[in-house]
Amino acid sequence: MSGLKGIRLEDGTYSGGYSRAYIRHLLKAKEILGMRLCVLHNLSYYNRLMREMRMAIREGRWDVWKTEAFIN
Repeated sequence: MSGLKGIRLEDGTYSGGYSRAYIRHLLKAKEILGMRLCVLHNLSYYNRLMREMRMAIREGRWDVWKTEAFIN
């Protein structure tokens, strides 16, 4: 991932630091960077989601977490 600007946020997710407009431009132009940034975003989201799920299961609050997470 060298050459990509970006930061890790407090919750561990990836922020590419690129605007939505620029990413849309990259995708419309079929630039590989646009797809790569979307993949990084999606992987980061799913990693955070799974981390929260595991924690909720360990703490015995799965039903509450599930309801809150998927309603919001």
